[in-house]
Amino acid sequence: MKKRMALLIIMMIVLIIPAGLFGLISSEAGSHWLLRMVFLSLPAKVSVAKMEGRLLDRISLTTFHYQSDTETIAIDKFAFVWQPYGLLSGTLKIADVVVNGLNISVTDAKESQEKSNFDLTAELKLPVQIVIENFLLTDMQFHKGDFVQKLEKLQIALATEGDQIKIKALNVNAQPIAATAQGQMTLGKGFPFNLKLDWKVNTEQKGLWQGSTTIAGDINKLTFDNQLSSPFKVVLKGNLDDLQTKPRINTRADWSKVVWPITGAPPLLKSEQGTVELSGLLSDYKVTLNGQLTQQYLPEASLSFNGKGSQNALAIEKLEIKSKTGFFQINGNLSWQDLPAFDLTATGQNFNPAILLPEMPGNLNFSSHVKGKLDAKALQIDAEINRLSGQLRGKPVSANGKLVLNGDQLKVDALRINSGANKIAVNGTMGQEQAVLEVSIDAPALDELWPTLGGSLLGEGFMQGTWKNPAVKFQAKGKQLRFAEHRAGQLAINIDYSPDTKKTSRILFSASAIQSNGVQIDSVRIDGLGTLEQHNFKADIISDDGNLSTALTGNLKGFGSLAA
Repeated sequence: MKKRMALLIIMMIVLIIPAGLFGLISSEAGSHWLLRMVFLSLPAKVSVAKMEGRLLDRISLTTFHYQSDTETIAIDKFAFVWQPYGLLSGTLKIADVVVNGLNISVTDAKESQEKSNFDLTAELKLPVQIVIENFLLTDMQFHKGDFVQKLEKLQIALATEGDQIKIKALNVNAQPIAATAQGQMTLGKGFPFNLKLDWKVNTEQKGLWQGSTTIAGDINKLTFDNQLSSPFKVVLKGNLDDLQTKPRINTRADWSKVVWPITGAPPLLKSEQGTVELSGLLSDYKVTLNGQLTQQYLPEASLSFNGKGSQNALAIEKLEIKSKTGFFQINGNLSWQDLPAFDLTATGQNFNPAILLPEMPGNLNFSSHVKGKLDAKALQIDAEINRLSGQLRGKPVSANGKLVLNGDQLKVDALRINSGANKIAVNGTMGQEQAVLEVSIDAPALDELWPTLGGSLLGEGFMQGTWKNPAVKFQAKGKQLRFAEHRAGQLAINIDYSPDTKKTSRILFSASAIQSNGVQIDSVRIDGLGTLEQHNFKADIISDDGNLSTALTGNLKGFGSLAA
């Protein structure tokens, strides 16, 4: 009798719990109370401004806010509609999940290094089949540090069939990207899947890019086929193997009728067709490229590239632009594991630089070498022009010399640049120790040196001493000077500066007929004379808008006095 009574009590408890739970979710008050209890149990602060409906069929939340130590989640409106009676036939049917105004903010936190014991190759079975008729997410923002990602719309309809998830429809709108997709995935057993996407990217600067992508595979291998249809045609096919051990890639891209720039003015560069291939381990791969090039200054040209690389380095065996008139070639090494570093050799024969700078047509023969490291603490560059000769814009040009920069140590070894009638020479060193750097400029026709320059400039001088506080002597005179929209009819500079506190230094600057961005000044003159302990400056400016004269006297230990 006692055993029967105990069994009866247990059965009553078993029945009362689901009955009580059913009673709670069947009413609005019970549903709201149950949700509040769940929110209170979470390791975060949770608040909801308004709840409507019941958990049995339809529930909505307004102004939901969740905040933990590392995450903040805010939702303007959330709605969930489902049909619980479908569970009796083994199907969880969700009619609607609508999320509007989702804002997620994540602070940087150390990720757990614990290794998962989940077996990706094991069979995975669902206790019930799942149908989601409509999942709609609108107006989402994700913040992590300075990174911000916006998503205007994400809509999904999916269902499970046995051990497969079938995506019936997927729509994404995250400007400037929009995409639709369909596909399926098997749960477990390596998660084999296939996915077909149609996508487009539309920006003002780069125009409309449109194409379709098919991806298939599992956790060990992938195959992909990408077809770009606009703004030109590119077919990219390939596969990735051994993803869990030593990833290996084998891919090829074929293009046709490529133009640059893509939008705006008539294209400067065209490529009727070409191919690029990438194969090997991600830690040891080979790249080859071959393509046709057409440009105003490149008759019947071709572009080719051969290289080998890893995840932190690239060896350029050959990068060459070749036409029937000449060639340009680069080879060397690039690396970026610790600091970006490079060691490159460039050669050219009958090369027209207008290929890269349309305003500088010419014919050059050259051989040069540059290497260095891009270290923010101590930039290192070693550049040498072994030879450069030919013509630029119809004028003879030649150059040679060497420049070495190592942190705050600069060495220029007989750098000579001759362009037309212009001559520039730099030689010497400057750094922590005593040194001399000499400069001379003899440029009677600056427009032959660079298109945006004009007039003439004659000057020479030197820097002597240490980099931080050198003695400087420099004299220069210019006539009808022009730099872009800036002009000066006459220019004179005379600098004689000494870091010795007992020696007198002088600075003289004068210019006339000055024009800059619509401003006109008749003349400017600045005179400075004295030592670091006692000096004075005078400045006179004359223009149609008025005249200004100032005088300043003082020393480094005081503020001095100013008269106008």
